Amino acid sequence: MTRLACLDPCCPIDTQAALESFVAFSRQLMDFHDIGWWCIHYDLDPDYFYCNDAMNTMFGLDPSRYRHSIAETCPIAGDFNRYVAKVDQAVADKVFVDYEALLQGKAERYDNIFPFRAPEGTIRYFRSQAMVLQRDEQGRPTLIQGLIVEITLEVELQQQLQADKLHYKRLSELDGLTGLFNHTTLLQLCEKQLHEARRTDRPFSIWYLDLDFFKAINDEAGHAEGDRVLRDFARFLKAFFDRPNDIVGRLGGEEFLACTLGPDFAAVQAMKQRFQQRMKDVPIVSGRKSPPHLTVSGGIIWMDPLQIHCTLDELIHQADMLLYQAKQQGRDRLILSHARC
Repeated sequence: MTRLACLDPCCPIDTQAALESFVAFSRQLMDFHDIGWWCIHYDLDPDYFYCNDAMNTMFGLDPSRYRHSIAETCPIAGDFNRYVAKVDQAVADKVFVDYEALLQGKAERYDNIFPFRAPEGTIRYFRSQAMVLQRDEQGRPTLIQGLIVEITLEVELQQQLQADKLHYKRLSELDGLTGLFNHTTLLQLCEKQLHEARRTDRPFSIWYLDLDFFKAINDEAGHAEGDRVLRDFARFLKAFFDRPNDIVGRLGGEEFLACTLGPDFAAVQAMKQRFQQRMKDVPIVSGRKSPPHLTVSGGIIWMDPLQIHCTLDELIHQADMLLYQAKQQGRDRLILSHARC
């Protein structure tokens, strides 16, 4: 029976016979179908690694052999690393850096999780651990061994859990009918946007919008038609406020709020004109007496970057007052003004 005494530093593996004995014993000891084992002896056989049957199976290596070329077939140390790089170059680079740190004695253990794109195209995930068993008098590694296990199922499950969390978090932030940000999330995001405007000295604007005669739509065409109108208007708003820094959501009922970061006063004026022109393309409301098309009234407050004392509540209140003026002046219009803070 092969003895474990060969792992004692006082009994180094320094002959080919000792190495073969160590490999045979380790392959027998690590005879598990789902745990890969490997070792490299940098003095006796530096260009090859030894492994068990499980590792052969994991990486599609020749099952009749337990000694393989590092350059051609080692998943983490040879050209096989290109299959890691195909999925994530940063991880592939980290594999080499961490492995080198182990060899140089800067780390006691190597422990990495990496994706691996198999030649047939499937992506699998592995955890690889290694440690140096022997070093020479100069501290250079002579014998290193490692374990490798497939964790594809665990990684995919974790990825799905993260995706589900993001999905449900996203749903909690949205208005159920329109798909826009809901009241709470909308105000939180606008507050952050206002803070960013102050931090970067950029203009900021608030758009307070209200659908005209919405109660009449519900009364004359029915609530189902009213819901359709809200969804159509929400799609219009999403398409209009489509810049990366634009935020738009539903305050409640037929009231909506949007904020923009960056456009100067002249640009917001031009946006206002485009908004009113494009509103004519919003689907006609059926089942109504008059008017036969959807209109909106709104107030827009533009804040100069120097007006750092304006709060979001103040800006929204001022926009709401402009909305009231638009209603008083006959509806179907937007009124734009500078912030007063």
